[in-house]
Amino acid sequence: MKSCITAMARYNKQVNQAIRRILSDVARESLEVDAGTFFHTVKGTIEHIALAELLWLRRFSSFGKYACLENNRYLVSEPGKVEKDIIEKIENCFVILEDLDELLIKLIDELTEEALQRVVRYKNTKGDAFEKIFYQTILHILVHGIHHQGELSAIMDILKIKNDFPGFTSYKYD
Repeated sequence: MKSCITAMARYNKQVNQAIRRILSDVARESLEVDAGTFFHTVKGTIEHIALAELLWLRRFSSFGKYACLENNRYLVSEPGKVEKDIIEKIENCFVILEDLDELLIKLIDELTEEALQRVVRYKNTKGDAFEKIFYQTILHILVHGIHHQGELSAIMDILKIKNDFPGFTSYKYD
């Protein structure tokens, strides 16, 4: 299980880096064109990916003590600060997302197979209580990111921004 989740987390990070490279030469106003998707724009979709990853990493820190998460600047900052930084500028968002992607990889590296099989409890943003196996929550955030990366590709196609991120088997995971 751990090797699968590790590979997915590394793939997720590499795709986010590819998206950043693709968009680095795109006019900022293009990133805010409403393409009719759920989060409307490239910027809005990338912000959503980063905000969701931040939320889940904070949740993961409530599942136990993990050295990589303790005192992490994004997880212990004053409420709303990181979220504001993510939304303020796309450049901030990309830097923070890259750091969060790396933090997720470090967390997975730190977890044992046994820890991945442990039942965890948490509440969603509406306050509803959930009980899941730890690895399922990690898979959730990874699949969520991959879903929205595909959405970003579609938005870029609509906006005629050349993009192509190779599939999972084309990336290197070491």
